[in-house]
Amino acid sequence: MERLLCLLAGYVCGGFLTAELVARHCTGKSAAQLGTGNPGMANLAHELGKGWGAVVLAGDIAKTALAWLLCRALFPGLGALAGLWSGLGAVLGHNFPAWRRFRGGKGVAVTCAALILSSPLWGTLACLIGLAVILLSGWLPLGAVIGFLPALLTKYILWTSGVLASLPYHAVYLTNPYLKYWLVFLYGLFAAAYFLRPRARRKYAVATVLAAMSLAVTVWLGAPHYTRSGLDAYVLDVGQGESVLLSSGGQFALVDCGSRNSWYDAGGIAADHLATMGCGTLDYLILTHYDYDHVSGVTELLARTRVGTLLLPDVADDAGMRLQVELAARDHGADIRYVRAETSLPLGRSSLTIYPPGDVKGDNEQCLAILCTYGDYDLLITGDMNMAAERQLIAEYNLPDIEALVVGHHGSKSSTSEELLEAVTPEVGIISVGDNSYGHPTEDALRRLVLADVDICRTDKQGTVHLSVN
Repeated sequence: MERLLCLLAGYVCGGFLTAELVARHCTGKSAAQLGTGNPGMANLAHELGKGWGAVVLAGDIAKTALAWLLCRALFPGLGALAGLWSGLGAVLGHNFPAWRRFRGGKGVAVTCAALILSSPLWGTLACLIGLAVILLSGWLPLGAVIGFLPALLTKYILWTSGVLASLPYHAVYLTNPYLKYWLVFLYGLFAAAYFLRPRARRKYAVATVLAAMSLAVTVWLGAPHYTRSGLDAYVLDVGQGESVLLSSGGQFALVDCGSRNSWYDAGGIAADHLATMGCGTLDYLILTHYDYDHVSGVTELLARTRVGTLLLPDVADDAGMRLQVELAARDHGADIRYVRAETSLPLGRSSLTIYPPGDVKGDNEQCLAILCTYGDYDLLITGDMNMAAERQLIAEYNLPDIEALVVGHHGSKSSTSEELLEAVTPEVGIISVGDNSYGHPTEDALRRLVLADVDICRTDKQGTVHLSVN
């Protein structure tokens, strides 16, 4: 479905013929009535001058770039494929616009722009090869055919990359704490092979085998490091956003996955941690609400990690993120459940209790709350609940005394009320926060935590916060 939408978006953008607009502006006539009748750069440059030809060229490139940017932004999980499908759509829209009875231009500029945007190196190479053939032969169709071959090679490389990426342990991630020691060992191993005598090549073969075996051991040791306790909770450092990873007894849950900082890939960060932990399937993906900084990484996460069940609040969303999340989940085969009442779920040796949104105003405040319990240890996550929602939560449900609280709304002054702190008496408060213009965490929220004798951890100061419970 996402690929079809990219193709359609590209077709719509490609169907906007700059040459037609320029022709009507300059002459009041259709481009079909000028020169050869072709709505392209060459025809209008010949009829109206090189300046207007350059305008047509810029317009053709701009509409292709617009389609590419739009699809990459709307469907980040497709990666480079979003650009390829939107580029193909732009070429089809330019060459066969429905509103012109499918009579369009030749699409040389659009095709070149689409290839270069999809793969700068191979796309440029394809265009240069096509240009060389045109200059040598003087025959434009031959250049298009020859240039199409490198384009096919580009698609083959991207397809092969996708297949390899689907294999288990296709990559190792620096979230593995032992990997840095393996890298030191690797450099030392090959340095020793270089300086040792005799200078036979087989010593490098031996070093390669030892490096591969030690890497396998490193990867194998990485998973138990993250899952050695009865409950492991990670408040991931995703900048100004939130993503909390829970692991217990071989099962995994992720609460929220988003960031407002463009330089943080929340979905990639969560996927890296899950892969390092040996997670084959994320049992539960729980979204407290649909605010961008809590869901922006969901599409990327779904593209890289198999998700069993997606749990969502059944509330309105004016920004449209709910629809995007639902479409991505369906495309990747995740079951969708809406939380409308108190819900209990098993998580290995732990349990999850999910509380539905309260009757409060505002999309941002209508959040799920999640209580994770392992024995006598309780962790509470409230998303972006404001004080009114917190008061309703503690009034309607019998919350226990908790040991850890993921502080609401990144430390906003309108969250983490005195009533909540008095009701659940947390010992530790973790604030998921990054670079922001809101003043998070605020002095008011920090003061309330200090007065309640809560130890404070912050992801912007300490990075990912790990709570290990035995």
